Amino acid sequence: MHYLNTKEAAAILNCGTKNVTLMCAAGKFPGSKKVMGKKTDEWRIPAQEVIDYQANKEVEAEVLPPESHELVTVKSLADFFMDERRRNDAEHDETRRILEEEVKRRNEEIMELRGILAKQGEEVAVVWGKVAEIEKKKRPWWRWW
Repeated sequence: MHYLNTKEAAAILNCGTKNVTLMCAAGKFPGSKKVMGKKTDEWRIPAQEVIDYQANKEVEAEVLPPESHELVTVKSLADFFMDERRRNDAEHDETRRILEEEVKRRNEEIMELRGILAKQGEEVAVVWGKVAEIEKKKRPWWRWW
């Protein structure tokens, strides 16, 4: 069985190597294998599967009646892209809202921790003050006898 790399398969399918890689990962070519390359993993695709896929792709393209091409208008494409943009904007707004809530929550945690540290700092200062008082009262070692 003859295998093709992604570059050769892309030339046959008239697409980019990234598309071929994605198609392999999606299982479009069941006999494809991932092998270790020089820098990254590479796909090896059976030549017959690429040829069969190309043939099926051409048959599917021929099945569409010519009048269906008239259904796609500039307005329908513009509407499609506007809908996609609205959806993406909504997702972006939702992500921004979630991130802002997370930042707010973390800032509250930081303020709480600063309060705890300030309180502990005061307690430490009191302890060190007491230690200093005891040190003043203690006699030097050379006066012990």
